[in-house]
Amino acid sequence: MRILLVDRDLGDLTRVHSALRELGHDVVTAKTEREASQRLSAGLPEVVLVDGKLPPADTLSFVKEVRSRSADHYVYVYLLNRALPEAHLEAAYLAGCDGEIPKPTTLAQLRSRLLVAERLLPRLGVGASKSAEAAAPDASAPAQEASGARSLAEAPADSPLAAVTSSNVWRSTPHEFQNVAGTFLMLPVSASHTDADLSGLRVTAGIVLSNPELQLEMRVALGVDAASAEALTVHLFGEDSAELEGDMLGELANMFMGGLKDGFSRESLAFTGGLPENFEPGAFLDYTKNCQIVEGFVLVAEGARIAIRVGVSSKKNQSVGAAGLREGMVLAKDVFNARGMLLVTAGTRLSSTMADRLRQALPAKQTVEVAPGVG
Repeated sequence: MRILLVDRDLGDLTRVHSALRELGHDVVTAKTEREASQRLSAGLPEVVLVDGKLPPADTLSFVKEVRSRSADHYVYVYLLNRALPEAHLEAAYLAGCDGEIPKPTTLAQLRSRLLVAERLLPRLGVGASKSAEAAAPDASAPAQEASGARSLAEAPADSPLAAVTSSNVWRSTPHEFQNVAGTFLMLPVSASHTDADLSGLRVTAGIVLSNPELQLEMRVALGVDAASAEALTVHLFGEDSAELEGDMLGELANMFMGGLKDGFSRESLAFTGGLPENFEPGAFLDYTKNCQIVEGFVLVAEGARIAIRVGVSSKKNQSVGAAGLREGMVLAKDVFNARGMLLVTAGTRLSSTMADRLRQALPAKQTVEVAPGVG
């Protein structure tokens, strides 16, 4: 389910956000009533969890706003309750709350309380299928190679590429990245498929994921212009430098990778991630140009813009000699020594230590199958 979590306590916000993600939900966060209202304007969730310890007027005002916006799309509203006075609870229910969740809460409590919404919302015409439809690309929108506005090709039916591009994760990538960026930046973030000006990019970062079993490679490219890089870095670190800008974008790439891996694993598509890669800003488009399917969009946070390209391609695994094993390579098949003893399992991304040990344990000319593109 799509869930909006509103909590002014950053520690509680982080813990509940992580628990909800572990339960498989898409989560957007906000710390104030104003920020929560902005999240609603970007798209209605299916469930709202609102901290009852917000100022009482803010809590009631926000719950009433949810109700005023949800005439044609019912939103289930839970109050996060930490020993609230009965008068406060009564006012919250009169304003439109549907239930309570104790605070501090546990994973089991969240799972059990959300079962109510999962049972009732489909009867009201709201559910995962509608979420997927809302996140699906607009079939009438033209593909634009110059801007990367939508997918640049169609995956052949029944191909490994189709398994990825027909998944809910791929179809909701802009929404997923929007949530991740909002949590990392602690700012309201919107996602747009409008054209991005790529000529002024100053800082870029890329990261590669692979699925050795299906012989797939996925590439994620991020880019920001000078003004956006400075604004976001100052917001996060209180100062700006080229090193901090690179760290900021590299960490965001890592978090995007983690979100993709978690999402695809829930759909039985196991991707292994690599380390962030550096490339020149002018090579932003080149980073995904060889991918057969490419999705492009822009994330906007208080005027700062982050250009995103996500590409996926089908590539054959590569055979390399043991002497050529390097950090970052992903094993496509289990590796055994001459006695038939299993050394490392398929899907493992090699660290420098593991690569060294394999080079020492295997004959230099023994071939090892690795996933394409990583390392």
